[in-house]
Amino acid sequence: MTTRGKAGIFTPNKLFFSLTVYPLPPSIELKCVTQALRHIEWKKAMFDEFIALMNNGAWYLVPPNLHFNVIGNK
Repeated sequence: MTTRGKAGIFTPNKLFFSLTVYPLPPSIELKCVTQALRHIEWKKAMFDEFIALMNNGAWYLVPPNLHFNVIGNK
């Protein structure tokens, strides 16, 4: 059996160039959901993430069990 490597066939590496401007703009690290709900961009991002999770069936709500540690999320 002959593989691409043995036959000398290689996929060319694509080079990606990026430009970064220094100093970087300050990022906003929000501490709670009430801060995020004040910004339209954050509200849209949270809504889009929620819809994606629901469409993918990634999770569903269940009542908490006293024998398990409940993990929060941001």
